[in-house]
Amino acid sequence: MMMPVHSFLARSGLRNYDFLFLFDPNTTHYQRGIPGLGETLHELSNALEDFINTQGYSRIQTFGASAGGLASLAIGLRVGADVISMAGPDRLDFHPEMSEFLRKSAASSTRRSLMRAVSSARPRDTKAIELVRDLFPEIEIRVDFNTRDHNILRTSWNRNQQVFPDLIAWLVGGKRNFRF
Repeated sequence: MMMPVHSFLARSGLRNYDFLFLFDPNTTHYQRGIPGLGETLHELSNALEDFINTQGYSRIQTFGASAGGLASLAIGLRVGADVISMAGPDRLDFHPEMSEFLRKSAASSTRRSLMRAVSSARPRDTKAIELVRDLFPEIEIRVDFNTRDHNILRTSWNRNQQVFPDLIAWLVGGKRNFRF
């Protein structure tokens, strides 16, 4: 998220949610998993699916920014997330292992529901969304707005007190009532 977890929780405005924050200490876009949960993205996804099932969660949403954007997509598909949101996901063609994992997911996916994406006007971010759309042509991917900044969370955090919780509300509920 590129921001402290306590900051996210304090300003998100979300009170009736359980959160699981993941950190990639390997800085490999989660392709090498997370120590203690799995050594590959596949093992990590399995561990998270087991956790979700054990806890009895029925409505799952994934969100990832930047390096976590593709992981949000991959894990969201694997665990059957109701909503998958990405902010400035990296390009699939830069991450062959992630790309292969997603290709396999795409081949077996029956998902038809919405993915939300936020992209900056930077060519790299625009290309990233195009590559995801190419991989999942049957899924509606809404890019509701473009910003000039790659990290929309930090941008919205710095704008004012209200933009950040409104952005989070859009990511989890689809209601957009803010402007950049």
